[in-house]
Amino acid sequence: MKKMIILTLIIIVVLTVVTSIRNEYTDRFNPFLREEVSYGKVPKGKQQYENVTAYSKEGEALSYKLNFTGYDETGEFVEIHHKGKYVSFIKYIKDDRPKFLK
Repeated sequence: MKKMIILTLIIIVVLTVVTSIRNEYTDRFNPFLREEVSYGKVPKGKQQYENVTAYSKEGEALSYKLNFTGYDETGEFVEIHHKGKYVSFIKYIKDDRPKFLK
């Protein structure tokens, strides 16, 4: 019985630590986060995008920066599908970009 209580406490502590750490590795498996769609501006002619400011559909900047890869020589605006800091995929926007992206 004592071992079961200790094991339960260890599992609770590990889950608490894992869900409180925010990075692309833990966010991928965090069951409390939902996938969301954001928008961002990326530099042309690059493949590695770092510290990209993402904006919600309402135009509000997210409190964290995103890092991801992709390549389109002419693409400057992206639709980002992500779960916290974990980016599942991006889509380059050509025509229907939100008005708050300049």
